[in-house]
Amino acid sequence: MYYTKKFANKGQVLMLDANYSSGGFDNSTDQEKRYWDESWTNYIESIQPYYEQISGSSNNGTFLGKIDYVHPIADKQKVEMGTHITLRFMENDTKYLAGSKSELIFDPVRSKQFKFDENVYAAYSNYSTSINKWSFSAGLRFEYVETNPKVKGDTASYFNDYTSLYPTAAITKNISEGEDLQLTYSKRVNRPGFYS
Repeated sequence: MYYTKKFANKGQVLMLDANYSSGGFDNSTDQEKRYWDESWTNYIESIQPYYEQISGSSNNGTFLGKIDYVHPIADKQKVEMGTHITLRFMENDTKYLAGSKSELIFDPVRSKQFKFDENVYAAYSNYSTSINKWSFSAGLRFEYVETNPKVKGDTASYFNDYTSLYPTAAITKNISEGEDLQLTYSKRVNRPGFYS
């Protein structure tokens, strides 16, 4: 969903954007283990083969929502501000069975159900202006993040939340038509993925 509202004041605009995506997969692996004699040419028939079956399923989803607003203050000056929300979840279920071909037994120790939630709430503001051939901008982004991993059967809490500030600044000089010289500073974050 995307929505834009323009105002009578030139350059003043409000933008809303929201979308949700999801995915998942299922897989299964079967293994047969046999025992060989010392010459590695024949199976040892007196020892029954050992079978393993591992099946897994995973589901994940991400919701992104943001509101951005641009407000011109004066000629060649403007303020940008907004809020961004990112909500992510992942569920992973792995089942492990082992035994004979006729009787596979569920192993609760090696089987796991894992769930992970990550919520990011952010707000930002940025000011920019131009004077002759020079352009300046400065901004700040605030984030509050929650992560909550859970393993079924584990009563311990691994919930973690934290806040961070991410400043940005830029100075640009127009040298000639199509050529600019720019000096920037920014603090960025690179979050791990679900499987990192």
